[in-house]
Amino acid sequence: QPAFDAARARGQRILVDVHAPWCPVCARQQPAIAAAQKLPANRNLIVFRLDFDSQKDVQRPLGVTRQSTLIAYKGKAETGRLLGETDPAQIAKLIASTR
Repeated sequence: QPAFDAARARGQRILVDVHAPWCPVCARQQPAIAAAQKLPANRNLIVFRLDFDSQKDVQRPLGVTRQSTLIAYKGKAETGRLLGETDPAQIAKLIASTR
């Protein structure tokens, strides 16, 4: 997880997307994340996508217990998290919390 740690140390805006290929909620979250990434205000947002099934070692320190978890950071500070949320407005609000 060196890239994640380095981005946090640099104070960057980060969204952690805990995804599973079999998860329908995760699939519904993706268009909202992609749309938010295209906005000029989010051009410097870094998205780290974690595979829920195979990256448990990375998820454990973040307190992740379920797929479809989204966690926002500004540097080392967590600014919010959503679990199972598919509403684009709520996802955009979470991403905006990293500014």
